[in-house]
Amino acid sequence: MIIRAIPAAILLTLVSSSALLSAPETPDGATPIFNGRDLSGRHLGRTVPVQAGQASSAPAQKSPREWKVDELLPSIADLGTGHDWNQGREVFRKVGCGVCHAFASESEGTGLAPDLTGVGASYPREFILQSIIEPSATINGRFFQTKFTLTNGDMVTGSVIEVVDKKILVAPVMMNPQATLTIAQADVKSEEPSTVSPMPAGLLNELTKEQIIELMAFLDAGGDRNAPVYRKK
Repeated sequence: MIIRAIPAAILLTLVSSSALLSAPETPDGATPIFNGRDLSGRHLGRTVPVQAGQASSAPAQKSPREWKVDELLPSIADLGTGHDWNQGREVFRKVGCGVCHAFASESEGTGLAPDLTGVGASYPREFILQSIIEPSATINGRFFQTKFTLTNGDMVTGSVIEVVDKKILVAPVMMNPQATLTIAQADVKSEEPSTVSPMPAGLLNELTKEQIIELMAFLDAGGDRNAPVYRKK
């Protein structure tokens, strides 16, 4: 038995910056058009009302580019010097890294995702880049979600917060650890690590190559504006 259910609104959508989003009200007959991103990578965001039967006057939006590791790797293999700390920080915030991840003095994270402060000193840049572009290919052994199959046939996936008195406290949404549900151990038929990362793919798709390079420099520097990548050329 699931003792406490997560509020439905929390599971609706995820904007790429730092918040959960519910679609705003639109006039009767209006169709919402979004431009942002949800957990599955679809675009969500500001709503533009369009009356039924009418063509939208909103300008056509350019499709985001699906960046691949191989095409970006040559540009970040040697970051060199002369990078822009402010731009790197701006991109870090735009992508929403700090919503889940702790990073130096920039963000505290949720505790359900790895601390990125020392990632530049601990991992090759290729691994870091792949972790962002293909998060399910590089799931951290300490930060993963568990898939539970219950005796009634229901399935629940989330991060296990704690197990107390034969009850499992689970957070289904990585960016909101306070939104939890409780599962009685007696109601669990099976459990296994999820092979799908809770981190959404495609976070870099709306960035330019230059922005991605500055983000990688910011991560490489651990947020330190005095790091070698920020020395003047």
